[in-house]
Amino acid sequence: MSKTLLLLFINCLFAFAPNNNQGELTINISNIKEGTGKVLISLYQHPDGFPYTPDKVFSLDKSEISNNTASFNIEKLEVGTYAITLLDDENNNGDMDYNFLGIPKEGYGFSNNAKARGFSPPTFEDCTFVVKEGTSYIDIKVKYW
Repeated sequence: MSKTLLLLFINCLFAFAPNNNQGELTINISNIKEGTGKVLISLYQHPDGFPYTPDKVFSLDKSEISNNTASFNIEKLEVGTYAITLLDDENNNGDMDYNFLGIPKEGYGFSNNAKARGFSPPTFEDCTFVVKEGTSYIDIKVKYW
């Protein structure tokens, strides 16, 4: 009986112990147009699927934009290497819209402010950054054509 109580006590300690393998990420977004729609923030942990199949997608309502800037926090993020794509989804359809020449009609951005390679997006490696324990910060400037 005392062994069972001891094991239960130890399990409770681990259950409430802080996870030291997590951090928080603050994304500072600049040059974003105010107006209707949402800002879609796509988070990638692996190059597979970048930039079309994110591991997680977060949404920021554009009503939170002030002076063409906004901040977005992601809490309890596993420590590691990530990349971000950002879309100013002005019409709320969840997709990047293009004109007849294939040029984006909506704003976009990448972590590290990585630049598109002609008509192709930057690579995962161009966009990677590290989330550490505590709070990490990344700045993304939205680009429009």
